[in-house]
Order: sequence, then C-alpha cells, then structure tokens
Amino acid sequence: MKTLRLMAIIAIFLFAGLTPALADTFSLTVPAGTEAVMADPQAVIPVTVRNNGPTRDIRSITFNINTAKYSFSAATVPPAGWCVNSVSAGSINFELVQAGGACSNGSTASRIDPLESVVFNIAVVPVAAASDSTDSFSSVSVSTQSGFTMSGTAPSWTRRSLETSLTASPASVGTGDIISVSMQITNRSTSSKPALSSSPDPPSPSRPIVSAAGGPFYGATLLTGSLNATVSTVNAASTAGFPSSGTLFIDSEEICYSGTTATSFIGAVRGCNSTTAASHSSGSIAYGLDPFSLAPGETREVIWTYNADAAGEVYFDARASSGASSSAASRSNSVFIGDFTSALSLTPSSVINGQDITVEMTVTNNGNSALVNIAPSLLTGCAGGATETFVSGPAPPM
Repeated sequence: MKTLRLMAIIAIFLFAGLTPALADTFSLTVPAGTEAVMADPQAVIPVTVRNNGPTRDIRSITFNINTAKYSFSAATVPPAGWCVNSVSAGSINFELVQAGGACSNGSTASRIDPLESVVFNIAVVPVAAASDSTDSFSSVSVSTQSGFTMSGTAPSWTRRSLETSLTASPASVGTGDIISVSMQITNRSTSSKPALSSSPDPPSPSRPIVSAAGGPFYGATLLTGSLNATVSTVNAASTAGFPSSGTLFIDSEEICYSGTTATSFIGAVRGCNSTTAASHSSGSIAYGLDPFSLAPGETREVIWTYNADAAGEVYFDARASSGASSSAASRSNSVFIGDFTSALSLTPSSVINGQDITVEMTVTNNGNSALVNIAPSLLTGCAGGATETFVSGPAPPM
C-alpha cells in the first residue's frame, strides 16, 4: 500500500511539471458578406481585432497585403486612441496615441487588453482583375511593448468585378401606378462581361405591396413624336446604347428594327414576335429587349417595372451578375405608395455641434381630388446621443 501511494505522488508531480504555458493569441474577423469592388477608391475592410489573451495586451498591429491585388490607402481613419504609424502600398501599421500626440507602442488606455476587441476600418484600393476572387491579408502581426508577437489567422472577403446602384422612381406613387427600378451596372474588371442579369431577377421588394410588371429591359429612351400602327421609323430622343439592330418594347407592342440613326430606329417591323401593332403617343417609353455585354469600364442600364398594389413604403434589393462575376449587394431608395404621401429630407446629412439643419417635407397628391389646408405635425427628434433645438418654421406657415 505504501509503495502504491508513493508512485501516485511522483506521477502527479511529473505531470504538473510538463504542463505547457498557454500561448497568447488574437483573432481577426470581418462581417459576413464583406465585399470590395475593383477600382473603388473608397473601399473599406472593417476588421475586428480581438485579444484572446490570456496575459498580454496589444499595442501595435501591422497589416500586410498583396500589392498585385490591393494597395492600402492613406485615407484610413484609425479607431479612437490609435494612429497610423506608417503606411505604404503593401503595409499599414497602427500604434497607440501617446499623451503628447506621438504615435508609438507605449501603454495607454486604448491598448487592447485580454478579451477586449477593437474595429479597424482599413481603406484599400482593390486592383482590377478578370473576375471575382476571395481575398485576404497576406499576413497580420500584433505585438506588445516588449516586442512579443502574438499569432492569429487573417480573415477573407470577396473582391467584386461589377459595380451597381439601384434607383426606384418616382419616389411617390398612388396605388395602381407603375414603379420603375433601374440598375446601373459598371464593369470594373479587366475582361468583357456578357449576358448581364440581376440576382434575384427581378429585384426583390422589401414588402409584398408591389408586383412585377415587366422587364428586364436593356436601356430605355423616349419617343419624340407620336407613332401610328404602320410607320417603319421610330423617332426617339436617342439611340445611344441600343444595338444597331434589335427589338423595342413600347406599351404592349414589340417592334423589330434593322438600323439606327442618332435619333431614330429604322426598318421597323410592327407587331413583331406575335404582338399587335398599335399607336403610341409622344413621350412614351421605348425599352430595349436585347441583352448586352459590358466592356471594361463601360456602364449600362437594366430596368424593371412594378405595379404599386397597396399603400406603404417599399425598396428593392439585388446584385448584378454575369456568369461567375457579380456586384456587391445593392439597395434602392424607398418609394412611398398612397394617394397622399410625404417624405422628409435633412440638409446637410452630417453636422458639427451648433450647426443648423434644414428639414424639408415633400408632400405629393397621387389621388384624384384636390387637397386643402395641408399642415405638418410638429417635428419629433429620434433616439440618439444628440439634442436639437427648434429655430424656425414651417415655411410656408401652417
């Protein structure tokens, strides 16, 4: 029994002596779905740096990147208490702001202690390439004042070939009216992008108060004269962006044309593709039905129409795509649906303490009867850290 008891004590001491010390580590994350568009001078990668501990703080961080894909921008704004110590195309180093304004790794309250995290919004310029890619920093290192380097893994994000924006118009409509959603697409890559489309197609509305009516249409122009059911020349404001031969869609008629001038489609075959030839008034919209390709640097437009089915506020979401290439997700402005709608805008959108803000209300009558004695309610501030003081208005007076 004594021999067994002695062996147990020896084993415990041997095991305790072999226990390794825990290594200090950090982790890096970016928000899910982070994207950067090629050649975008305002691209920002938001990186959360977390100190996993267990013992050392973080006072210096260096991000390195492949200059064949990106360059760091001197426009990077460091988080509070941090400063950009050095920046080049392929490397950017952050350290702590000292009491006298110097930038170094001397200890301050802004250091990242164990189990704390700080977000670094790193401005980059993505280099154009032939197609989308998944990218990351080539390396990231953090250190303490003593120069001890901690280990961590760099996160990844997507570099997109296409740039896009969505615009819904008009901003206010009545029920039963038509909403037009336009997607402006720019090819930021180094290769041509064929068969441009939307994902989803059509763009997704935020609420089921609209329904898809038509599209996709590849460009649009306005008729500059009325059109009867038999003429073979369609006069328009411009034919720029339309193919030299193709198909137009006006109201419910398709018109196949064989040539163009700067302001007309010629050789028109009326009632093309089993539609019915009809008369169209001046100012009617002529849509293109022919998908296009985008050369590098080129911008074109894709359009969809929606029926405004019920009152409310709606916006649209989509991204442009061409095969394996696509754009970052895009969201349109809001459209207000109702017989009587209003919208507020603030100017300027960003102010400093003591600066005036002008609030403008746009009121639209989408109904069939006149509105009288229109008056706004009192303005109510929203939740936030700032306070506001009423100065004057409304103008015109209530």
